[in-house]
Amino acid sequence: MDQQTKKAQLQIRVTKTEKAAIHQAATRAGMDMSAYVLSRVLSEVSARFQNAWRSAPALHRRVFALAELNSLLSS
Repeated sequence: MDQQTKKAQLQIRVTKTEKAAIHQAATRAGMDMSAYVLSRVLSEVSARFQNAWRSAPALHRRVFALAELNSLLSS
């Protein structure tokens, strides 16, 4: 993750069950909850998936879009 000074805040609402699950996953990863969530949302794989998903409708054939997503998910 980028080590820039943090100057903004993001707040989301979750259920107690969701918060507990995120906390457990962060603990297993050896991270605090904020770092864990950021690592999941802003990861390189996440960015590649989002780019592939956004470009899918622009591709002329769905086969190519699905192949691109398959390649990403397989790696």
